[in-house]
Amino acid sequence: GKRITYSLYTLGDVLGTIKSFDIAGKQAEPLASFKNELVFDVVWLPSGQWLLARYGQKGPSYLRSQIGMVSHAGGQIQPITRDTNTYDTLTVSADGKTAATVQVRTTNSLSLIPGASSQANAPVQPLAQAQDVQSVSWTAAGKLLVSDGQSLRTMNPDGGQQSTILNDPNSWLTDMARCGDRYIVLAWAFHGGTNQVHIWRTNSDGSNPAQLTNGAFDRFPVCSPDGKWVYYYDGTGPHYPKTVPLDGGQ
Repeated sequence: GKRITYSLYTLGDVLGTIKSFDIAGKQAEPLASFKNELVFDVVWLPSGQWLLARYGQKGPSYLRSQIGMVSHAGGQIQPITRDTNTYDTLTVSADGKTAATVQVRTTNSLSLIPGASSQANAPVQPLAQAQDVQSVSWTAAGKLLVSDGQSLRTMNPDGGQQSTILNDPNSWLTDMARCGDRYIVLAWAFHGGTNQVHIWRTNSDGSNPAQLTNGAFDRFPVCSPDGKWVYYYDGTGPHYPKTVPLDGGQ
């Protein structure tokens, strides 16, 4: 009862950190830092020698949390679960012999809903060809722009004629938006081994990527109607909405 242990996002040289706050001394000290893991929940085991932790790994599925153990002396996370599920919340019984969590299995599908000029009661069916969709937008040519986290591809509205235009298996590609006929803007996390999320611009075919922002957690880009500016969300604040020229700049 003398210390408070907690997790936080650092998004710098390391991705996640566990700290311990001494109540009497009113000082916080790092207990463990992780370059490739984002730590969510931490719970002490009764012995005081180990912590249970719920964490996600850097990459296209970093929000799919798993459960592991961390020594009181620091060091790396020792995995307990290694699967395709997600685990939400984490508690430990008083005797330290049982951990309780909520196992979540998520499936994402993509469906097109008829517009006003279509038959109002037409059935809506998910596209079988578009699995594990994390974000979606439209191209200037009327195709779908779909991300599964690690790749960006275009396809016809019926799911046919798929083509991968951008691929980065160690990163997370999300929040795409079209900028006129020439460009696509998107949030690109962990690109080049970083622990940050930046806004990038590519040509409409995915070529010539250019980094537009340098914040730690920049997301949700959208282009202005005149195609000159990109509006986006700066997750580190204090002024969350920001703009940057589409051609690059401050």
